[in-house]
Amino acid sequence: MALSAKFQRAIDRAKRKAGIVTADEDVAQWRRVSVPIDGDPAEAAEAEAARLEARYPREHLGRLAYVGGFEADIVDDEVPQSELLALEELDDENDTPD
Repeated sequence: MALSAKFQRAIDRAKRKAGIVTADEDVAQWRRVSVPIDGDPAEAAEAEAARLEARYPREHLGRLAYVGGFEADIVDDEVPQSELLALEELDDENDTPD
């Protein structure tokens, strides 16, 4: 199960903003969470992907990328509208998971 490409683009943009350039720095930011599931694992993965897609629309991903990827750093009026409009690389029109 893969998320739409806008997620990878937002992650890459946040890494640049945060100054993360090496693989070691990148991997140090990763986190892994295991949760119990009931039923079919593929269905659970699809449901989680749908939840993430709904939770992180293009504008919110843009805000996250702008502040370097940390939710706690988002201040609603901090991100200039021009920055949000410049996020065409996060455009999810015709963007489908791989």
